[in-house]
Amino acid sequence: MIVLTRELVEFGDSWPFELRMKCGHTSFASERAALESLFEDVDVLVTARAEFLQAPVTFPEAGLKDQKTIEAVAHAAETGKPFGFISFGVSVAKEHVTAIRIQGRSPSRRED
Repeated sequence: MIVLTRELVEFGDSWPFELRMKCGHTSFASERAALESLFEDVDVLVTARAEFLQAPVTFPEAGLKDQKTIEAVAHAAETGKPFGFISFGVSVAKEHVTAIRIQGRSPSRRED
């Protein structure tokens, strides 16, 4: 605990101490509960990160901002196929989807 406190002091900002004081006040009970609920998500994030590190995903940055690409990825997650039988106006999304790599290979399963 001493090492942790020393790191907080060396951090050079007062917000960790202000947060600690506020968490002790009953008037901040709802805020504290909201903060504590985030800790449950941390376990999920840690697990997801470990999986990602074992199977890194390469995704084109432009695809993150393209609605058609986002829809194609969501469709692929549901059906295993990013595009329907007849697809119009999705040439850019198709480029993005074909650039996706998982451990250096193209996604081949719905789970991918």
